[in-house]
Amino acid sequence: MLRAKAASLRASLSGSGHRRCKDPMAISEAALGMLYRVDGIQGGDPMIREGKHAVSRELGRILEFVDKVLLREQEEMSGDGAFDDYPEGCRGGNRPTVNKKVSFHGNEANNDADESSESSSSAEADERKAANNKKSANGKPGLAAPVPVHMESRRTPGEM
Repeated sequence: MLRAKAASLRASLSGSGHRRCKDPMAISEAALGMLYRVDGIQGGDPMIREGKHAVSRELGRILEFVDKVLLREQEEMSGDGAFDDYPEGCRGGNRPTVNKKVSFHGNEANNDADESSESSSSAEADERKAANNKKSANGKPGLAAPVPVHMESRRTPGEM
């Protein structure tokens, strides 16, 4: 039953003329409602799981299509200010960009505190300093893989 409803939603998107749905929000809400119903279906049978997966994948494609294509198409046809009555999340183009760099290295103050502790050896401190001075594996600034931690060897019962 849900597959048939998903197919009718897809047909309303790809239909031409009067069959084509003019309101992308209505299609989006219908697809989200169907996704909630699909998620609520319980069953351990592999065929049920496969069916749920197929329907949710199809509904995801429909939602992506609505978000990317139909909203832009209506925006071009109706001009500026046409989407003032839609919530902020439904507007595709007005997203602020955030330039945020992520690093795996700790704060410099924390590293200095670690170096002065009694449990740190000078070799470990040198290793940390060298790791902090490297920009990344390829020499460019950005993300770098975490530096491996030196582990002590395990003691076996025969060594004691």
